[in-house]
Amino acid sequence: TIFSTKTKMMTSSSFWNFFLLLLATASVVQGQRAGDDLVETRSVSSSNGFLDIVLNIEYADYNGAAHRFRNTRLLNGTMPGPTLRLKAGDKMRILFQNQLRDQNIRDPGENEYREPDHSNLHFHGAHVTGELPSDDIRISIPPGDSFQYETDFPSNHMPGTHWMHPHVHGSSALQVGGGAALAFIVEDPPNYLPEQIENARNVLMLVQYMNLNLLGDIIDEIDDDMMRITRPGTDSSVGQADYRMINGQFQPTLDMRPGEWQRWRIVYGSWLRNPLNLDIVAGNNCEMQLLAKDGIYINDYPREITMAPIPTGGRADIMVRCSQAGEYMVTDFDDEVILNLRVSGDNVNSRDLERWTPPTIPAYLESLQRESVDNDCECSTRMHGGNSCPGNFCVNEESFDPERYIHTI
Repeated sequence: TIFSTKTKMMTSSSFWNFFLLLLATASVVQGQRAGDDLVETRSVSSSNGFLDIVLNIEYADYNGAAHRFRNTRLLNGTMPGPTLRLKAGDKMRILFQNQLRDQNIRDPGENEYREPDHSNLHFHGAHVTGELPSDDIRISIPPGDSFQYETDFPSNHMPGTHWMHPHVHGSSALQVGGGAALAFIVEDPPNYLPEQIENARNVLMLVQYMNLNLLGDIIDEIDDDMMRITRPGTDSSVGQADYRMINGQFQPTLDMRPGEWQRWRIVYGSWLRNPLNLDIVAGNNCEMQLLAKDGIYINDYPREITMAPIPTGGRADIMVRCSQAGEYMVTDFDDEVILNLRVSGDNVNSRDLERWTPPTIPAYLESLQRESVDNDCECSTRMHGGNSCPGNFCVNEESFDPERYIHTI
């Protein structure tokens, strides 16, 4: 089934232009079969206080177990993009190059799906300035153009798990929904963590939501001549059209030894509303202990949880241990399997987790709940649709306008 149903008559000129665009596809991402071992993405680390990288948004073909993308838009041609690792006090310099093509699509105006080949970067979770040349989602980088991002991470930035994705209003659903995202980690400094956490195996999981029918509708509405979706993918036994993947894989398998502690760094790189609701279906044989939320270490670690209700765009660092050998399922919001957990091998003689709090808390994380405020300080914010909304979505009865400020401080 082809989910983009639009049919168009092409002139011979437009046909050859389209054909040349297909030839220009930068790369082909090979997906695995369902149940293959989980593979982590390539990492790029800072050096001598700088993280320098070129990030391209480019057309790429993705051949996954459950579906195939033709000319989806990916960061450096992979799903997900490379993991970036830096330290507090580092400067991150990203030369962002838009290698997409201008399709000369009619612009329907603000607050509609539009400009599928304009892009930018949003550093989701970082405590950095929102002004250029750092993270400002209002910049729209056109096809064939580039922008040099430069971001200073403060020296007191808390270590944590974050992610990065395009965020141009009108095209972000198609780009993020098609796989354009990557994780970035502000690393823990030496002697910051207790031994139990420091020595645990780190497993990075970037969970991405694939809603193929909705993506097909967006392709049609935005009039995109590039991206196409087909299913099934490389594994004919898979029939889903609405599911979540981890590190670009469908229902991969993660190995663990009985009694072993692992630190799962989970990024929910979704673009729709439903939370992840990650759960390990293992009876009492496995446990989850929350370590951090949205890149911030909690102050009551270890906090036992039975399910991780990670919202769209959220992150959670969780310590995981299974006491008994076996094969267990990790499920999501829809009770669908997103990960197979294979616990086998020799037992690890591990202790229960000891209480720990971060040695320092940055000033920007100090609680303001007990602070007094002026009587005229009002920061209520409501996001909604409906009859009172002049567009598809509104904030405080107003449709989106990049030049309108809802609140100022």
